[in-house]
Amino acid sequence: MRGNSQTRPNGGPRVLHVVQSLRGGGAETFVRELVPRLRVRGLDAQVLCAYGASRLSVGETQSWSGKIYCQQRSGVSKFAYLARLRRLMQQVAPDVVHTHTHVGASWGRAAAVLAGVPVIAHTEHRSVETLSYLERLAFGVLNNRTDVVVTFSERAAELVRRRENVRDLRIIPNGVVVRPSPSQGDRDAARDQLAFEQSSVIVGMIANLYAHKNPSAAIEAVASLSSQLRATVRLAMFGDGPQRSSLEQLARELGIRDCVRFFGFRADLELLLPGLDMVLTTSPREMMPMSLLEAMNAALPIVGTPHAGTLDLVVDAETGLIVRSWEPRQIAEAIAWAATNPEWRRRAGNAAYVRLAKNFDIEKVADQYFALYDSLLHREPALK
Repeated sequence: MRGNSQTRPNGGPRVLHVVQSLRGGGAETFVRELVPRLRVRGLDAQVLCAYGASRLSVGETQSWSGKIYCQQRSGVSKFAYLARLRRLMQQVAPDVVHTHTHVGASWGRAAAVLAGVPVIAHTEHRSVETLSYLERLAFGVLNNRTDVVVTFSERAAELVRRRENVRDLRIIPNGVVVRPSPSQGDRDAARDQLAFEQSSVIVGMIANLYAHKNPSAAIEAVASLSSQLRATVRLAMFGDGPQRSSLEQLARELGIRDCVRFFGFRADLELLLPGLDMVLTTSPREMMPMSLLEAMNAALPIVGTPHAGTLDLVVDAETGLIVRSWEPRQIAEAIAWAATNPEWRRRAGNAAYVRLAKNFDIEKVADQYFALYDSLLHREPALK
């Protein structure tokens, strides 16, 4: 076997996941869910927060993953930062370094190579179509030293193949903890917390308020609804970011400020989701967003623009609606149809939940990652 697992107290290989921090959503949420399940399966799974501290308390950390290493980037040069990452990895002495997001793709993999880590894996979360010149140069070298690149679907794999050369590309979907399907009591309690009128049809959008998430399209779509529907449809936006003030101004200019409510970042989102009637996504590009998996977990239909995440997660007309463009009027048409068909919303939400439990359960995903690490650690080392 490659690596140092025979020297571990519990005999299990040490896998070090590298993420920006554990404070955010997306890949960071996924790592928070995956690591404890890898430990249950006998791996010494740990986390390196490459840019900042964990959001978890000391008590949560001890019961959650055993150990978290935090590496602040501010105040040091790029070369000094890379050297510190390398030294930390040498101290941890992992058998596998598994990197995530852009910081992992660049700094994390470079440090792992310099530290002589036996196996390097990378999960590709980015949905960009092209790389910059410097990225092509850097990733050309790093991909050649990376044992496996993981992505979430065949559609996402095709994007990676068009964009760059990788040695070994595997498909493992994102996953979440599958909770019991919400009861009517759960929905009523969430509705009370959201404080919308009981007669409202609530469209939820879960996204950081940045331009690349295209949140303005959601507001413009609501403004495009008929006056009759605008009297009942409400847009609940969960997330924060630099565009919040301009989005509030846009809603005022379009005369729908009373139809839109900004909730900011909510740590209790899973308790609030059952109070929604549907979830909307308007991004130009996404891989397999955790927000849509959580919508499915709350048995909600998804109305989404045709990015890879929507196309991979939504069965059109069965678990949600796939809009064929990013045009606000077409998004509005889909919202209007779903808003006026409550029985379809119920059936589609239930079907979305069944699809989630079958294909995106974190326990099944953890099994696939365990098998991947086992195969990498037991195969003959490739010439690098």
